[in-house]
Amino acid sequence: MPIPQELHEAIEIQRGNLAKAESVLGCLVTSTEYETDSVNRPYYPDVAQLARELVREAINGLDSLMLQRHLLRSKVREQHGPTCVEGAYPVSYH
Repeated sequence: MPIPQELHEAIEIQRGNLAKAESVLGCLVTSTEYETDSVNRPYYPDVAQLARELVREAINGLDSLMLQRHLLRSKVREQHGPTCVEGAYPVSYH
């Protein structure tokens, strides 16, 4: 079953956020394991908070309701073409 472009893009954005969080957490692990200079070290709570925010954003973006919204937007674009403005009501000419 082909995945609509809107849904594919939404998933890839969240995969990117998770990849960034994984990198930040990897840096945090390395920094704490090999720390020798306690004066010039990063402020670890900020690093951990950044990773938490990226993960939270991905969790929210992958929520089933959010994904349904992306699917609905994709269907609206298919029905009304690329000129449909998000949030606008379709105009019907009778």
